[in-house]
Amino acid sequence: MKKIGFTWLQDRLNIQGFRLTHESYIGTTEKTELSSTNTIVRTFKSKYDVKTDSPMSHLEFALKYDDFNLAFIKEIFSNVEHQTIADYIKANPNRKYPRIIGFLYELTVGKLIEVKVTTAN
Repeated sequence: MKKIGFTWLQDRLNIQGFRLTHESYIGTTEKTELSSTNTIVRTFKSKYDVKTDSPMSHLEFALKYDDFNLAFIKEIFSNVEHQTIADYIKANPNRKYPRIIGFLYELTVGKLIEVKVTTAN
């Protein structure tokens, strides 16, 4: 099974000191199990897989399907360059999850991300 979301981020960014209450994987069948450590282990079909294995794509997945953990999200931001986050938001400034990521980044890190948003009449 392939790790995804916070599980992927914790492994890839080598984030220590957090016990995730929810682990997500990509597999062949959808299922939800409770592990012996009371962690929810959820397997998603491949249609839920991210298009690119990047921290921002996995963070977006985590915001949709994993348990919300603001301290863990702040730790992710401290392990990802500001420009990577800014570029992700600038690529899709009108989409819901990039906007949420931008808000959470500004809230937890205290740095602004300048984005030009165009509106249509």
